[in-house]
Amino acid sequence: LTSLPQTTQQEIIDCWTNHQPSERATTWLLPAGEHIPSWIKGEHPLVAVRVTTHPLCVALCNAFHGFIVSTSANPSGQEPAHSLQDACQYFGSQLNYLNGDLGQSQQPSRIINALTREIIRA
Repeated sequence: LTSLPQTTQQEIIDCWTNHQPSERATTWLLPAGEHIPSWIKGEHPLVAVRVTTHPLCVALCNAFHGFIVSTSANPSGQEPAHSLQDACQYFGSQLNYLNGDLGQSQQPSRIINALTREIIRA
């Protein structure tokens, strides 16, 4: 976040800090520093970051004092997976799965470019 203006940094922190589990999440496209590996950012100058309030994900991150790198639970353009079985149908044995309850939000996250303020997904 340090490469962003202070007001933008605070907006992002406030968005994540004040997020309620039942609210729609926000994913921010942030500058991908040199420390971000290419297997995460590819050829892109930005990386998508979302802080979750999902209890299972929070517990997992806290257990190993780190973060999770993940993809959406659906291939691009397909409906989101709503169960472990749906995810397995999409991805089969390509992934490791952690079974648990879905989050409370009924909508995908909104996506905002932190540099341009462009709303990628409303």
